[in-house]
Amino acid sequence: MPVPALFPHPQHAELPGKHCRRRKARTVFSDSQLSGLEKRFEIQRYLSTPERVELATALSLSETQVKTWFQNRRMKHKKQLRKSQDEPKAPDGPESPEGSSRGSEVAAAEARLNLPAGPFVLTEPEDEVDIGDEGELGSGPHVL
Repeated sequence: MPVPALFPHPQHAELPGKHCRRRKARTVFSDSQLSGLEKRFEIQRYLSTPERVELATALSLSETQVKTWFQNRRMKHKKQLRKSQDEPKAPDGPESPEGSSRGSEVAAAEARLNLPAGPFVLTEPEDEVDIGDEGELGSGPHVL
């Protein structure tokens, strides 16, 4: 049984109807272009079409390059935010007074109700709603 070639021969690429588009080479921005793009990004995360045209003209870039750069930069920013939120706090770092009291309140509620420790216990008064056997409303922490 013949195995398809991973890299087809050049003569096959030139057959009628077999047009292969080459991917555009990665754009290397100059330091001044990057500086201009970054400065604008710090001020404004999204650009309107006229703003994009103006910035592209000022930096000698195409609209598409500016648009793509901003899309990529927003994703990079989003990943950086997610990573900074996921990093655990230093164990010997100072805790805020409300964080420590809130943590002890949650731990006390979990222990009192024999609930497993975890983020699925609601302890905020506005989140606490309990429907009893008779259909009346009550309050207390609940597992989601």
